[in-house]
Amino acid sequence: MRTPADAWLALRMFGWRLVLPALKRMLPLDTLASAMRTRPGRRSEEERVVRLASWVYGSRPLTGGDNCLERSLLLYRYLSRTDPDARLVVGFRHSGQAVEGHAGVAVGNRPMAADTDERGPYAPLVSFGRHGRIAEGTRHGD
Repeated sequence: MRTPADAWLALRMFGWRLVLPALKRMLPLDTLASAMRTRPGRRSEEERVVRLASWVYGSRPLTGGDNCLERSLLLYRYLSRTDPDARLVVGFRHSGQAVEGHAGVAVGNRPMAADTDERGPYAPLVSFGRHGRIAEGTRHGD
C-alpha cells in the first residue's frame, strides 16, 4: 500500500473477494461478466490494479486458495475502467486424461498477471469484451 487510494481500492477488492465465490455459483458466466464490467471512469494505472489484485488474492485465508476465475473477474472489473478493451478470457487445455480450465484478463494482446507453466497454453473458449458481452468470434464449441 503506497497511498490512501491504494488502501481504498484494496478494501473494495476485498469486498468483491468475499462475494465472488457465491456469485460465481449463482449466476451464469455471461451475466456475471456483464455485472463486473465497469464503464471507463477514474483512471488507475494498470500496474497498480494488477499489483493490488495480486496482493488481495495472495492472502488466501479468506477463500482457502487462489481462484483464477474470481481473480480474473476482479481484474476485469477494475481494468475495464483503465482500458475499454479489457477482456475476460476463459479457456481450457488437456492435461493427461483431465481437462483443465483457466480464466485470465487481457488488455489488447497483453495478458495481465498471466500464469505460465510448463504444461502449455490454454485454448480460448470464450472472451467477454466491451459491456461484458461475448466478444465477436470468440465463442467456440457451440
